[in-house]
Amino acid sequence: MSLEARLQAASNEYQELQAELSKTVEVRQRLDAQLSENELVKKEFASLTPNNTVYKMVGPVLVKQEQQEAKSNVDTRLDFIRSEITRIEANLKDIGEKSEKKKGEVRVRDYLTDAKILKPYIDCRDANDAAVAATVSSRSCVVASECIQGLCGDLPMAEHIALHQFMPEAV
Repeated sequence: MSLEARLQAASNEYQELQAELSKTVEVRQRLDAQLSENELVKKEFASLTPNNTVYKMVGPVLVKQEQQEAKSNVDTRLDFIRSEITRIEANLKDIGEKSEKKKGEVRVRDYLTDAKILKPYIDCRDANDAAVAATVSSRSCVVASECIQGLCGDLPMAEHIALHQFMPEAV
């Protein structure tokens, strides 16, 4: 896979991770709302006397329900919501870590592109032709070629690290 393709793939993966992160945050927010609602219901149940009647809405109809059954249902829902929140939090952490790693790769790509290092390198590398490489007048192409050969010369450290990150064959 060419360098340009790897960098584009890293950018696409980063965008996918950001979309997944956004969806997961929405799920987490819905769970928080459900948790608050059910905790409020549980708090209200605590103030009930045995003589109070509890109704459950089933579609458009209110149906009488036993207090203990209603309390048990709310407790079960709270346990489920809390376990889902724990699962989603772990998922958010995992996606966040993956996203940060890809973000670094994308930043390196942007740096190489902005510094005009990447395009001449790709031109020389993909051409695989000494005559074509010799006609490219960009200093960054020569420096990148030297770096690939292990002769890093006066290549600034940030550029050197960035090149080696995406070109393991250069190490």
